[in-house]
Amino acid sequence: SHEWRALERHARLCRGFRDRFDDDAVWRQLCADYWLVDEEGFERWPKISTWRALYRTLEQWAVLEGFYTLPSAFPWCLLVVLRFESG
Repeated sequence: SHEWRALERHARLCRGFRDRFDDDAVWRQLCADYWLVDEEGFERWPKISTWRALYRTLEQWAVLEGFYTLPSAFPWCLLVVLRFESG
């Protein structure tokens, strides 16, 4: 699993795993693999100082990004787009 809670749970059980996951380069690679964020993308998140924090933030909020409809918006419905912009 690439869920941050599961990764940190494994890190508590294994010293070698913990040593690797304390390195920000590992979280940078996870962000690149799962969220397609590179160095330039990281700079768009000015309030987030570590790759680990960015990974946790994206895991929580990026899944909500997309199109939503509000069928109760009378009379024609309403289409809403939710997306990140400039971090």
